[in-house]
Amino acid sequence: MFFVACGGGNSNNNSNNNNNSNNTPVVNISITQTLTVLFGNTGTLSVTRTNTDDFTLVNSPSGSGCVKSGVNSVVCTPTAAGTYTVTVSATADASKTSSATLTVPELEISGGATRTLFADETESEEITFNAAGDWTATVTDSAGGDPDWITISNAASSLAALNSIQILDETLQPYAATSISGSSGNNTIMITLLPNDSGADRSAIITIATANGQREITVTQRYVTVDGAPYGNPDAVSITISPAESIKVGESWTFTVTRQNTDDFTLSVSPASGAFCVKATSAVTCTPTTAGTYTVTVTATADATKSSSATLTVTQSSQGGDDIDLADIEKASIKYNMLIMDIAQEVEYTMVVTFDNYGRRFRYDVSSYIMNEQSFVNTTMIVDHSAKTFLIGTRYASAEVTWLSMPYDDFGEFTEITRSRVAGGFYIADFESYAAEHNVNISRLPDRAILGRGCRVYTFFDPEDGTRGTVALWNGLIMLSESEDGSGFEALAVTFDVPASAFTQTMNITWIN
Repeated sequence: MFFVACGGGNSNNNSNNNNNSNNTPVVNISITQTLTVLFGNTGTLSVTRTNTDDFTLVNSPSGSGCVKSGVNSVVCTPTAAGTYTVTVSATADASKTSSATLTVPELEISGGATRTLFADETESEEITFNAAGDWTATVTDSAGGDPDWITISNAASSLAALNSIQILDETLQPYAATSISGSSGNNTIMITLLPNDSGADRSAIITIATANGQREITVTQRYVTVDGAPYGNPDAVSITISPAESIKVGESWTFTVTRQNTDDFTLSVSPASGAFCVKATSAVTCTPTTAGTYTVTVTATADATKSSSATLTVTQSSQGGDDIDLADIEKASIKYNMLIMDIAQEVEYTMVVTFDNYGRRFRYDVSSYIMNEQSFVNTTMIVDHSAKTFLIGTRYASAEVTWLSMPYDDFGEFTEITRSRVAGGFYIADFESYAAEHNVNISRLPDRAILGRGCRVYTFFDPEDGTRGTVALWNGLIMLSESEDGSGFEALAVTFDVPASAFTQTMNITWIN
């Protein structure tokens, strides 16, 4: 690397000579790159000039409605829907040009494509939109017929002009869906509903169409009021689950379940696997491990015809490790709280298990409290199968660290690395295959959320040594293990940010505190 010192006489002279040899100003021009303007509305494209007093509007397509305004802008009031290219050039140098894309939608609906109202909401709901041409609007029920509970009207028309519209109140039944029309520009449609005492949600579709396109708005009227009670029948059974949500793999979302006149509910999820949803008294918590779109449905036990569904959209996580399949976790660090029961002593541990290279290198950091002796022992064990090294460091209370290099061949079962058991047994990629290989009897239990992650839970019995217990795994990582004698461990934290320095020969007790 070279550094040039400032202040030398020759350097300044060279700089002055260079400036004198090139005094021609550089001309440049640029215009706002993109702009969306609704039909009949006005938008402005900004023009930035360098060393030119003015600009020329080179290209203004028919329908864009774009005109030059002053020396710094182009104003567009489009007269037709479409996508237009608007180009300007510098007057000081016509070769310097810049272009913008102007978009004019055929139909633009404000507020999205869905409207949801409660059973007793009958006041007019507004739909505002912009159309690039004459339009019609029709309303049909979700089955394609004419609903008798909803009507639409054109807010811009006088009452006398609404020849095809019935303006109705609760005393006029039945009445038909209507068809209305209007002209281009900004418009508002009014929706009027009858109260919903049907005992079920109902939906209708409003279709707004021009000669060149159409949009649909779905209007849903709940059968319950805002407080969750069925309209007109307080003794009826009802149940709702809400709201819909979008999360990432490994994150959790809790739906609220509102029940009326039912003591409990059943839960179903479609697809059945990947979402890991569990129910509570008035909630459903989902911690998915697989990306996808899931429908979460609750059904009242007092009336199986009463159910409610919500959508959970799951995308891949941006965090390393959260969105991976079984047997594909390259590196991780798991902090555990452990309790080991022994005839001679009872030992409480805090342990961090860290591994990389799919478990071919791993490390234990253990802080032990021997209750009977009321003393602390801190131990670090580092195993590197690629380098064939096995190292243990121990510190008793506040004494110095004692490191011991062990023969690698003495490491027993851990010398043989397979895809079914890595990281010293705290990462078992395929637990069911592992259990079958070691003749351990297992039984699947309902999934359980630990640290916000949906875990597969199993009971196990090992006939060889008679141990029984429960184990919970997330993507192969053991999050919980409990034996019937009271021994066990549970994950306190999981991270996938494992630097190479994690396997250096240190006694970093701050990891396990």
